[in-house]
Amino acid sequence: MGGWIKLYRDIKDHWIWEKDNRFKWWIDILLTVNHKDTKILIGNKLIECKRGQSVMSLETWAKRWNVTKKTVKDFFELLQKDSMLVHENLQISTRITVCNYDRYQSEVNDQETDSKRLVNGQETDATPKQERKERKRSIKNEKKYIAPLIENVISYFSENGYTEEAAKRAFQYYESGDWKDSQGKQVKNWKGKMIAVWFKPENKIKEERSQNYRGYLDGKE
Repeated sequence: MGGWIKLYRDIKDHWIWEKDNRFKWWIDILLTVNHKDTKILIGNKLIECKRGQSVMSLETWAKRWNVTKKTVKDFFELLQKDSMLVHENLQISTRITVCNYDRYQSEVNDQETDSKRLVNGQETDATPKQERKERKRSIKNEKKYIAPLIENVISYFSENGYTEEAAKRAFQYYESGDWKDSQGKQVKNWKGKMIAVWFKPENKIKEERSQNYRGYLDGKE
């Protein structure tokens, strides 16, 4: 059987919560009564059974709960004294009416629940797409550019015949700007940037200086 009922937390403060099987019986009543108006045929008699009502004999309830008919009747009377339920003798059966039934199941809440299910279903469909986007963003962040050390820049300049002074200037320029170029874009290929911007004739190691340096090394030998 589908459907649902509402239960407020303050039920735990109610006398019915602590009394043997009575709480179980009360829940059974709430789950059994109609959630909409209908009519029931018993024998040749058509009986109205409205929302929040149930038409069953005391004997049927007794078998359901595995107790005596007197126990069922006493329980119904106890609920009636506490304005929780009204029971009527219909000669061929017993009709009970749960008082304030909307407290346990509201038609408005039924509609809201259906709407929420629809929305939640749409959200569930969208979730994989969102997860994929977040995963891509996470991978992208993991691939963030790692700036070179000054030693790397000097070594690269030297290998290509450019001065240490130029290498230091280039390094300081980009390091101070968090390795972003003049347009504010992240320098992802620092070697390519050095070739395009800093590998200029004026930054070349002078041939004379190079020859003197080689002579100095020869003299040491």
